[in-house]
Amino acid sequence: MVIFLLCNMLDAKDAAILYQLDVNARQSLGEIAKKVRLAKTVVGYRIARLQKEGIIEQFYTLIDVARLGYTTYRVYLQFQNSTAKEEQLIIDDLVKSPWTSWVVRFEGKYNCGAVCMVKESAQAQFYDFWMRFLEKYRRYIEVQTFTIYVKLFHFPSSFLTSKATRDDREKYCATFGLAKEVAIDAVDRKLLTFLARDARMPLIKLAARCGITAPTARRKLQRLKQLKVIQGFKTNINIGKLKYYQYKIDIQLQDYQKHKSIIEYVDSHPNVIYRDVSLRLADIEIEVQVRSTEELRELIEGLRARFPGAIGRFEYYQLTQIFKISYMPTEEGKFL
Repeated sequence: MVIFLLCNMLDAKDAAILYQLDVNARQSLGEIAKKVRLAKTVVGYRIARLQKEGIIEQFYTLIDVARLGYTTYRVYLQFQNSTAKEEQLIIDDLVKSPWTSWVVRFEGKYNCGAVCMVKESAQAQFYDFWMRFLEKYRRYIEVQTFTIYVKLFHFPSSFLTSKATRDDREKYCATFGLAKEVAIDAVDRKLLTFLARDARMPLIKLAARCGITAPTARRKLQRLKQLKVIQGFKTNINIGKLKYYQYKIDIQLQDYQKHKSIIEYVDSHPNVIYRDVSLRLADIEIEVQVRSTEELRELIEGLRARFPGAIGRFEYYQLTQIFKISYMPTEEGKFL
């Protein structure tokens, strides 16, 4: 039985609707209604209620910016000698910055994380931005850990429903990075910018915003999916309101020959929502959503038991709040 029934947070139909929005947030109400066996009007009402209650925070589009010629940098910060107000000022500045696409708060080894997407032609400007940022806040930052994303795997939240299958995880997994650059025009870029903010924007409204007809918008959208620039349409679910917690886990291996087997296992695990490949924070990096620290420890110990002698050290820290998600940079390496 889905955990939300036990927590009296959602019923099975709400959970099923959330799962459908998670695997494809651009589905129509009719498509979702057919899959969850409810009337279309009821599905619309339930989605509106989930938004009003803050469980659904945003519908956003997954865009592989590597295919647009961008390098993705990730920075983790550990604060020192700072008050809560000063830490929030740092986070607010990162959120407002046109360079950042993702800003979160952590508890544990790190206190804050940010992702920036930068074109080669804008590397110098990005460096200048970060130097100015350090001039303003370095006294509050004990550790800054920069890494380059090589690949990112974004899995569906399979724990939302007992009906999720391994095939679903493979079908709906979005993959970013290590891709050949493709050409897009100014209208494509505008279309991506609007969808990055609202994945459920109606086609007619999207076309009007881009100054094109609906059939042209449909063709362009289909082409961007065929080029794999658009990897999917997701829903930002406030899992805290569902009594779930998100953790980043960094895994160092002792037996690297088991790397592939461990990857296959974590990719199929229903609680794993991200696997990061970077240069180089850890041998394996995953993000999980669990009900408690006990469930987190069970997951970690289950990995140790399944691959005895292969895993050296774990480090984990909790992601407590997402402040910003945007996957669409501008030509200048900044965000609209």
